[in-house]
Amino acid sequence: MIQLNNFTKRYGQNTIFDSYYLSIAEGVMVAITGKSGSGKSTLLNCICGLEKFDTGEVWINSKNIAKLSRRQKMLMYRNEFGYLFQNYALVSYETIEYNLNLVLTYMKLSQKEKRERMRNVLEKVGLEHPLKTKVFTLSGGEQQRVALARLLLKKPKIIFADEPTGALDDKNKHEVMQLITSLKGQSTICIVTHDPEVIQYCDYEVKL
Repeated sequence: MIQLNNFTKRYGQNTIFDSYYLSIAEGVMVAITGKSGSGKSTLLNCICGLEKFDTGEVWINSKNIAKLSRRQKMLMYRNEFGYLFQNYALVSYETIEYNLNLVLTYMKLSQKEKRERMRNVLEKVGLEHPLKTKVFTLSGGEQQRVALARLLLKKPKIIFADEPTGALDDKNKHEVMQLITSLKGQSTICIVTHDPEVIQYCDYEVKL
């Protein structure tokens, strides 16, 4: 569960959120929407720890993140959070295998076991390219599938997605959203979007 209490975020003299409250139940998929400049991405980044906020509380799975030590935060970000962004957040000059292995680094698995898991998740997301394929040679839809495969390997408790279909055509958009939806239940999913078709996949909408 995600809970924001009396949450305030400012940029200089500009207040983006003032004493804001939000509650997101465990296992749901929620769309965070609003006009450009309303603070959609800022809110997502503050919840997942990519940005600091000014005052208030952010609780995630009964933990007040402001009270956690640096190590506790690092472990939470590494083990419990997954990220999916419009620009895919992949190391484009490296291989599919390299990018997927980033989330397996701390798992006690042999190289054979790691590669077997990688091939399994690539099959699930419908990507047939060899593991040694360089990411920059893939299309946008294929790169987002690699990012989704990375999430499947990690199995995060919470997925933060910022315009995950923003750079995709209609066909790839719906295929990616179906894959994201399949993770609902085992993960809580927060999606920043302005796309009405993406919103339709979500359980409910938070309008800013």
